[in-house]
Amino acid sequence: LVGEWREHRLRPMDLDIIVAAVAKALQAHRYMNATLVEEEMKLQEDINIGVAMAQNQGLIVPVVQKADEMSLLETARTLRDLANKAKDGKLLPNEVSGASFTITSLSSLDIDAFTPIIDPPQIAILGVGRVLEKAAVYDGEIAKRSMMYMSLTFDHRATDGVPAGRFLQSVKRNLENQP
Repeated sequence: LVGEWREHRLRPMDLDIIVAAVAKALQAHRYMNATLVEEEMKLQEDINIGVAMAQNQGLIVPVVQKADEMSLLETARTLRDLANKAKDGKLLPNEVSGASFTITSLSSLDIDAFTPIIDPPQIAILGVGRVLEKAAVYDGEIAKRSMMYMSLTFDHRATDGVPAGRFLQSVKRNLENQP
């Protein structure tokens, strides 16, 4: 795996891993991969994850299409390509539409936790704070661990706290089990 990344001159970043973990969780919790239009909830077939990115003019949300079908390396390449296009103002309409779920991060601003706002017609959005190394008890020992806060905002007309909590728990487990 390391050789493959090196060959492409990429290093996995936190956001790559988060997108992959969310895509996997959305596979297991299909009810979170949905839209709500005129009080009708529609489960989306494709897992298309919007990733909020800052631009000089404000925020834009490019979409990682079919994120669940990508390897971590493909996710990383896609995110780099979308970020470069966003920076250069060259995103195409199909690259900023069709998201079934969104991830937004304020980690670059040293923000630990915040409450993101849902982008309708989606039913949920995940807010990600910065990753910090902290002392924590792990396997009965005090160890340095990478930790972050996540905030899930969801529409109660589409789901409630228990299923949303199970989804967030899956994201957490997916992140903890990354190689």
